[in-house]
Amino acid sequence: MRHLSILFVCAVVLSGCAAGQAEPPAGQALLSAILPPSSLGHPLVSSQLMDLDVGGETMTFQIELELTSARLAMVVLTTYGAPAFTLEQDARDVSVQTFGADAFPIDPRYVLSDFQLSRWPMAVLREPLEDRGFVLREIDGMRTVFNGLGVRLVEIAVPQSAGSAMPGKSTIRHFDPAYRASIRPIGTGADR
Repeated sequence: MRHLSILFVCAVVLSGCAAGQAEPPAGQALLSAILPPSSLGHPLVSSQLMDLDVGGETMTFQIELELTSARLAMVVLTTYGAPAFTLEQDARDVSVQTFGADAFPIDPRYVLSDFQLSRWPMAVLREPLEDRGFVLREIDGMRTVFNGLGVRLVEIAVPQSAGSAMPGKSTIRHFDPAYRASIRPIGTGADR
């Protein structure tokens, strides 16, 4: 009888551990589709503001970005000017350094993915995404990314001049993980 109670306790503990393991967000697969810096085809330096809404809480961040054919460097600052994270990308790797456990509420690589999905031309995005099993559609300035099962992962309202050096405001809605973001250039009139 004692052995049965020990087995029962072990089964309860193990089932609790299994239940506690959450599935990764469906949109996490998009992180494997981040394109190399050279994919844009031209250098870019930009300053942007990002309003990020996660779980009903909205935060504003400043994004400083420099892109060459070999490297992308991104610094994201809080409204107080403190760094939330830095991100560097070369042809093979993306490295992220965060500053504090609560410095940024989502995986910073989503910011890079969102930036590419909203700013890179469709012709550059379509084939690499399809090669990884995603479907990318754009209708009337709204880009939508679906996974291979047809599940909508993200919607992006893109500015008229996507792919240009300083396009206007982009609005991004992720479904899993759930968040909304708007990204707009600083100092071009588009941030007003």
